This record gives sequence, structure tokens and C-alpha cells, in this order.
Amino acid sequence: MAEKNLAGGFMEENPAFRAVAANIAPDRETGIGAWSDAEIARAIREGIRRDGRVMGPPMPCELYRKLSDADTAAIIAYLRTIPPQD
Repeated sequence: MAEKNLAGGFMEENPAFRAVAANIAPDRETGIGAWSDAEIARAIREGIRRDGRVMGPPMPCELYRKLSDADTAAIIAYLRTIPPQD
């Protein structure tokens, strides 16, 4: 599924929750292309979407809270290099 790199749609389901992965490719309509770097950093570190909703499981933001600013910026820069996926 390389042609849909980071486009979401993957489903995680277990007795505790059901989650569908979001499109984190830089498509402006369906992904994070319209998000600011600060909004992406907040999503990574705090699990908060652009609209203020909590991402919830399986987003392991507790593992990312202590990422350095440089590492967070590197992740964001990488995400910006992925071709947009709708």
C-alpha cells in the first residue's frame, strides 16, 4: 500500500476500542496539509486534534510527550515530504 503512504484507513479493533487511523499525509482536504506545525506538534505530543478533540487510543501520545523540540520538528518536516493522499 505504498501508494497510499500515511493516508489512514487502517483499523484497530479490540474489546476496549475501535479506531481508524487518520490521514496524516499532507493532503489539505483530508489530511494534515492545512495544519500548522504547532497543531501537528500538539497532536503528536498531546493527542489533541486540530479541532480540539482528543485522538484517543491507539495514539500513544504519552510516549511522545517528552520528545525534544528538534525531534518533533524533524517528524513534522518528514510528514511534509510525503505526497498528499486523499
